[in-house]
Amino acid sequence: FKFKAQAGNDLSVAIRAPATVNRGADYSFTVIYMNSGKSPAYDVPLKGTVDGAAITEIPATQDLPANTSKTYVIERSAKTSTDEIHLWANIGVPEGFIDGNLANNIATAVIKIIDPTPEPTTDQPITPDNPVQPANPSNPGNPGNPPDQPPELPEPCDLSASILAPSTVYEQEAYSLTISFTNHSDVELKAVPLQGKSNENTLSQIPKTVSFQPQETKIFTVTGIAGSAGEVYHLRANVEAPVGFLDENPLNNTAVSSITVVKRPADHPDNPPDKPDDPTPPDNLDHPGNSPQPIQNLCDVWVNLSLPPTVYEREPYSFTVYFANSTDSSLSDVGLNVTINGKVVPVVPATAHFEKYEKKAFLVTSTAGGKGVPIKISAQVSPPAGYSDTNPSNNQVSAEIMVLERPYDLDVQRITPDKYKENQSVVTTIKVSNRGSLDFTPGQNVTVWFQIPELALSKRIDAIVMEKDTWNVVSLRWDTPNVQADKNITLLAIINPDRTLSNETTTDNNTYTQKAVIQNVTYEKPEESRALPDPPKRNEQPKVTWWEQRYEHGQFIWRQFYAELQVSASLDYDTKAEGYLKSGYGYSIRVTATVNTDYDRPELITVPQTAEVYLPEYRYETAIPLVKADGHFVFQENPASPFHYRKQYIPLWFPDNKDYIAQLLVADVHTPGGTLSKWITGGSLHLLVVDSMYSDDVTTGN
Repeated sequence: FKFKAQAGNDLSVAIRAPATVNRGADYSFTVIYMNSGKSPAYDVPLKGTVDGAAITEIPATQDLPANTSKTYVIERSAKTSTDEIHLWANIGVPEGFIDGNLANNIATAVIKIIDPTPEPTTDQPITPDNPVQPANPSNPGNPGNPPDQPPELPEPCDLSASILAPSTVYEQEAYSLTISFTNHSDVELKAVPLQGKSNENTLSQIPKTVSFQPQETKIFTVTGIAGSAGEVYHLRANVEAPVGFLDENPLNNTAVSSITVVKRPADHPDNPPDKPDDPTPPDNLDHPGNSPQPIQNLCDVWVNLSLPPTVYEREPYSFTVYFANSTDSSLSDVGLNVTINGKVVPVVPATAHFEKYEKKAFLVTSTAGGKGVPIKISAQVSPPAGYSDTNPSNNQVSAEIMVLERPYDLDVQRITPDKYKENQSVVTTIKVSNRGSLDFTPGQNVTVWFQIPELALSKRIDAIVMEKDTWNVVSLRWDTPNVQADKNITLLAIINPDRTLSNETTTDNNTYTQKAVIQNVTYEKPEESRALPDPPKRNEQPKVTWWEQRYEHGQFIWRQFYAELQVSASLDYDTKAEGYLKSGYGYSIRVTATVNTDYDRPELITVPQTAEVYLPEYRYETAIPLVKADGHFVFQENPASPFHYRKQYIPLWFPDNKDYIAQLLVADVHTPGGTLSKWITGGSLHLLVVDSMYSDDVTTGN
């Protein structure tokens, strides 16, 4: 073999694909093959299909160094009559390699195909008072591209479970126990899931779901016949928050207890010894000093625990101790004792009075220590002086509670955008999530490490906040280099890169890879055409909104922000007051572009970086770039002008009495919510061409 077999490795595959695609449109998806172990894997078999057809871009085998991934961007066209596209990918295990988790060696995805709605047509003429509107003017409520909405937080509630059971029962005899569930909330709860088990056997006396009124407790009695001595019944009761609710204290949703089956003692009053046929009188009747001790009163007191199986480190927890008098007479000065890790619990008194068949419950609260250190609980009950317990085996009980760190799973879900232009300041936004039961505040320092290996770019974003089971977005600004041609780059985002947070349920999804491109910007020399089309409709995004999660004043909140591009433009020429311009003469342009925003991190919003004009004589196809001068966008100096005026000249052949309509694009305003762009067509960018410059020729011949 090329390597030694190693345990602890994990080969996996993932597919990142759009949820929907328009029928007939081009689309792309990404297949990522990963080796998440410390050992390299050689000649790893790779496969992938689209609707059963092999993906030829994926090689048959690939070497995967330790802790690395290989990404393949697959481009296809949705030219199919079906309504779904099925994607499948597989990573095989090479000979001699040990894969610790075969469950993630296959990935699948389904892309829904939708039929696009035809664009409405209009015969309304284009005039200075009726400029062309963009095809899809953006607004914060646009359902075609809505921002990620904050998750709807469930309504809080507090449910608990408890088990009241004797710690021992006699073999082959009937016994009973009660399981109680309580709604500690002030709201009604419906369809609350319940479950009870004894040694993994579901207790049929517990319904699957119930409804609770506010502060209501429901009690269920479970009966049975004990088996043989030595058997132990491990009891478990669980209640879950119903749909739409979140339990604020999930630790007390589960209670565990146990019952041990014992033999009935031979001298128990319910099991007297056989009476001898000829009892022999005692030998010491004449010696009262050696007479037997007087027979004590008999009783049966017992103790048991109902407690959670696990608790979280450094957090409060509680359990219940039950003391019972199973005697048909009252008892005074019954001794009670409860300890946690050897320390007496003061909430439980040292002695107590019990009426006949009375049970007492004590709720004990404390705070857990560090993870991995179990909580040892012991409880004891002693009969009062002058009494003998008929079943001393149930006078003492002990249990352990495991202390865990709260589980969580940090994830990188998305990196946007995937297209950039050269020589610009740009903003990249990373969406991350926190699945689990742990809140992350600034002090816990969740970190994302962003890299572009091709540019040797590396940045870290620290102190990311996320409430449990939510997401957040983080953004960063960087500058694209000058490129001679389109440059492919790889965007990498790794959450918790240093593994300082060590209790993640999995780290397989901590790294996200996005293929991207830095586009070379080259403006072609325009070619005139006497075919004068109408200005085309354009797509734009003048406004974006987005949500971010913040931690302020000790609580998590969601804040929505917006950024909007405002553009005004005008054409200027010598005869503007007359309302027309003769062909052959020039005009200048002045564009003012500003960004309005309520974002509190303005450094992550760039200024408009691109302005282009599209003209009718070039069929609105070739861009004329504008440049910044004195805070405005204007034409570049025109080399055709003797004085290098910043003007564009109307061709002499342009028809007389014809509307001349320019189109303006202002773009490349990068924000955390997306890139802004705005088109202006007609309106202030309209002029009327009347006559030509030749009519101004005053030269005369002899």
